[in-house]
Amino acid sequence: MEGKMKAGRLHAINDIRCDEVDIPQIKDDEVLLRVYCAGICGSDLGRVFSTGTYHFPTTLGHEFGGEIVEIGKGVKDLDLREELKVGQRVDVNPMTGCGKCKDCLNGNINLCDTYGYTGSRSDGGFGQYVAVKATQCYVCPDDFSWDMICQIDPAVISLHGALRAGIKVNDAVVVFGTGPVGYYMVQWANICGARMVIAVDIKDEKLDLIKKVGATYTINSMGMTNEEVVAKIKEYTGEDGPEVCIEAAGSPITFNQALQCLKKHGTFTCIGTPHGDVNVLDKSYDKCILRKELTIKGSWCYNFTPEYEEFCATIDAAKKGLLDLTSIISHRFKVDDVKDAFELIERKEFFNKIVITQDGYEPGK
Repeated sequence: MEGKMKAGRLHAINDIRCDEVDIPQIKDDEVLLRVYCAGICGSDLGRVFSTGTYHFPTTLGHEFGGEIVEIGKGVKDLDLREELKVGQRVDVNPMTGCGKCKDCLNGNINLCDTYGYTGSRSDGGFGQYVAVKATQCYVCPDDFSWDMICQIDPAVISLHGALRAGIKVNDAVVVFGTGPVGYYMVQWANICGARMVIAVDIKDEKLDLIKKVGATYTINSMGMTNEEVVAKIKEYTGEDGPEVCIEAAGSPITFNQALQCLKKHGTFTCIGTPHGDVNVLDKSYDKCILRKELTIKGSWCYNFTPEYEEFCATIDAAKKGLLDLTSIISHRFKVDDVKDAFELIERKEFFNKIVITQDGYEPGK
């Protein structure tokens, strides 16, 4: 396909613009997608405001899907999950492994050191059209709205975290931080059979929403000491504390609160991206990690080998009505106004999930 399109591109740190650029040309193993909306991820904030991307300019956006408008001539020869056709709605897994390292060969593609990533290492979903490998595409039902499809990626990240945490039937689970990852984590904990899910945050607006998607209890910890937060959690769970804590805020405060409230042999899973050093208090280390024999796990992105297709599982859960993928969206900005979206974030105004839309986008369609 020839022609021009709009794209939200990062030219330098703190310099994001809407540009008119050429529609990308696909390779034999790629498809061309028409994108209608894409989510802003927390990791995009770091790219825009502090770290930049791997080259400039870069079209940002890795939370997206699109309509297939063109298929490379070699795609028919690939071993795909299902046949791809023009007109299908697909979600995109932005991560690709090198396919050669021991992690890729052992099925841990998310741990590949030289992975590719659409939206930071290659141009992504803030463009009206995107070229991606056919193997990155997951076919979605025709009745999935573009809002739903652009939220599959963060929902998959939370599913991976829930599986890493090993949430079991009848567990009490505490989720610290109710941004998008925490929002989906509460839902996955319930799907896994948790007997209760407690959400902790410092914003009532987020806690109000999280209650609507399945949090049993919510705690606004603003102004509370660690001891008060732990006591409140144990008021709900019982004196032993919860079996599982998920740290989805990347905060040293919630990091220590999570360690201190867990029961003996409890599991602490870190999924939130830190924004600075996270220091472990002496009390958290000695009285909790050591003397309670806690298990601490990290969670990074997602599994997408044939044995652990977390994207397929997430799409299936949404098809069954088990996941709310759209209530998290609080703001929508046209790609022409992409800079305004990031300025809203920089001003620290309230938001949950912001999506960048293209011409032709309609909410719910």
